[in-house]
Amino acid sequence: MNNKIVIITGSPRRRGNCSRLAASFEKRLNELGCETAVYNACSFSACDWSGSGAYFNDADRSDDSEAYLELLKKDIGEAHGVVLAVPVYVYGMPAQVLAMLDKIASAVKSGEISGRKRCALISCCAQKKISVFNGIKFTYEHVVKALGWENSGELLLTSLWKRSDADKHGAADEAYAFADKFAAQDAEEKKMPVDTEGPVNGGLTVSSLINDTLPSWLFE
Repeated sequence: MNNKIVIITGSPRRRGNCSRLAASFEKRLNELGCETAVYNACSFSACDWSGSGAYFNDADRSDDSEAYLELLKKDIGEAHGVVLAVPVYVYGMPAQVLAMLDKIASAVKSGEISGRKRCALISCCAQKKISVFNGIKFTYEHVVKALGWENSGELLLTSLWKRSDADKHGAADEAYAFADKFAAQDAEEKKMPVDTEGPVNGGLTVSSLINDTLPSWLFE
């Protein structure tokens, strides 16, 4: 079975909490025998729309960004899963991540990327309210559905602001454990039915509220 997982990070703040969560998630996947490829959406300009010809026909081309994009498309094409590890910015995804998702969607539409992928979202915010994730969840779930992929889980972590919070509050440990749950669905080798009208989420949804009275793991 193909066990390559592409992890896309996208925090404009270098070495922030989301990067720490992604690193912990990747570490566990590697321990479980998965091959991983990590891409940072902030490594190219959010204003560079080259490679999105399915939507934009007059974009200027950047050789550096295009080379990065080609590697990304190659790895996603070979991968079994794609995981987004992104923070909440202005109640949604950072612009760099949206730009990368546009490129991926264009590649799927043009046939450069084919095959159904299992996906997961890892996200964090500074606030304590889980409703802060509404915008990022809406974008993620609808993009996954539009691509014909499968949403296999969401890990949403609140109360993370300072760079060290991911370690102090145990969030990195939750990301590590989330990798077990994501990989376990592969081990089951169970296909989810394609339902274009039903709920977007076909797998595990996890909402983790740190420093709150609710349990750490909530399953739908």
